[in-house]
Amino acid sequence: MADKTVSGIFDGWQAKLAEHPEQAQAIGAVYQWVITGDGGGSWVLDCVTPAVRSGEDTAAQCKITLSGEDFIAMESKTVPAPQLFMQGRMLIEGDMSLALRLQQVFDAIS
Repeated sequence: MADKTVSGIFDGWQAKLAEHPEQAQAIGAVYQWVITGDGGGSWVLDCVTPAVRSGEDTAAQCKITLSGEDFIAMESKTVPAPQLFMQGRMLIEGDMSLALRLQQVFDAIS
């Protein structure tokens, strides 16, 4: 099995959204992801349209910032998102209630 990459994960999320758009639309929010370090960048997880795209969206209701290494660990379920947040390794700006729905988001796209 090949190592996961940040961009590969976002590509995978786009494929899942295309297969099951209704699950993402039930969430109905726009998340801005800012991934730092190697392979990092900015991506938008739009659960309204639904779509995943690179870049930034000023209309995002929740912005999540973390390192590429932590993002891969979180998405791989080796480190829980709440743990990353409590340790200060994940920064969240905007609507905290949307951040609390991240598990529902991951269930829809993972």
